[in-house]
Amino acid sequence: MSYLTGTGIQLAKQSLAILKQKKSLILFPILSTVIVLAVFITGLTPLFKIEAIAWTNPSAVNKTTVVIFYFIFLALFFIAHLFTTLFNVGLTDCIIKHLKNEPYTIGAAFKRMFFRFPRIYLWVSLMTSFGVFVRIVEYWSDHWPSSKTATDTLAGLPWLVATFLVTPILTIENINPWRAIKRSAQLVKNTWGAPITSNIAIGKITVPLKIIAFLPVLIMLLIGGKTKLLIGSIITSLLFFSIGTVASAIHCTLTSALYLYANTVNISPNYDAELLKNAFCPVKKRRVASL
Repeated sequence: MSYLTGTGIQLAKQSLAILKQKKSLILFPILSTVIVLAVFITGLTPLFKIEAIAWTNPSAVNKTTVVIFYFIFLALFFIAHLFTTLFNVGLTDCIIKHLKNEPYTIGAAFKRMFFRFPRIYLWVSLMTSFGVFVRIVEYWSDHWPSSKTATDTLAGLPWLVATFLVTPILTIENINPWRAIKRSAQLVKNTWGAPITSNIAIGKITVPLKIIAFLPVLIMLLIGGKTKLLIGSIITSLLFFSIGTVASAIHCTLTSALYLYANTVNISPNYDAELLKNAFCPVKKRRVASL
C-alpha cells in the first residue's frame, strides 16, 4: 500500500528531516500533548466519580447527572481539539516561513497563535459540529455528492480532503473559517483534482510503532510485581507520548508543505515535487460485475 511503501512514507520521511533540522519546533506538539493530557486527567476525575456512583447506586444518578456527564465528556474533546489546533497554528507558522526561507521565531509564532485564537475557536466549533454532521451524511446519503453544500462549499470533495488545508490557511491568510473551508476545497481540487483520496496516512504508519510500545507493559505484566508493572506502564506511556508527538509534528509539517505546493511555491530543496503531486490520487471506481 502507498502509505507503507510509497508516497505516504516518503513524504513523512522528508517532513521528519525538516523537524530534525529544527528540533526546537517539536516544542509545539509537546506542549499541545501535555496540555491535552492535563485537561483529560482533570476532566475525567468527575466522570469517574459519576461512573462509580452509577455502579454502586444506580438510583442516585438522575437525568441531570447524565446530562452533566455527557456535557463534560464532549467538552473534553472540544478543548482537546482546540489546543491541538492552536499549537498546530504556531508550528505551521514556523514551518511555512522555514520552507520559504523567511526569518521566524518561536515567540512570534506564539503571538500568531493567540492572535488567531478567535478564528481557531470558530473553526474547531465548525469541525466538531457541522463537520461531524457532514461526515455522517457523507456515509449514509447517496444524494450528498450532488447537494449544494457538497458542490459549492466542499467542491465535490469529502470533508476530510476538502478541509485538509484549513489550518495553514487560517494561519497565513486573513479570512474566516467558513471561507477557509471553501478556499481549502478549491485549492485541493485545483491542484489534485476530484474525486480524490489521500495518499497520506501518517496515523496508520504509526500503528506498528504503537503496538511495539505495548511490549514493555506486557512484558512486565508477565514477569509480575507491582513495581515492575509500574515501570513498564511508565515506559509504554512515554513511548506513546513520543510517537503521538512526532506523528502530530510530521502531519502538521506536511500539511504546511502541501499548502505551499498548492500555491505554487517552490519548496523543492526540502520536498520531492513528484511526491507532493501524488499526495492525493484519483478515487478508483468500483467495477460492477456483469451477470
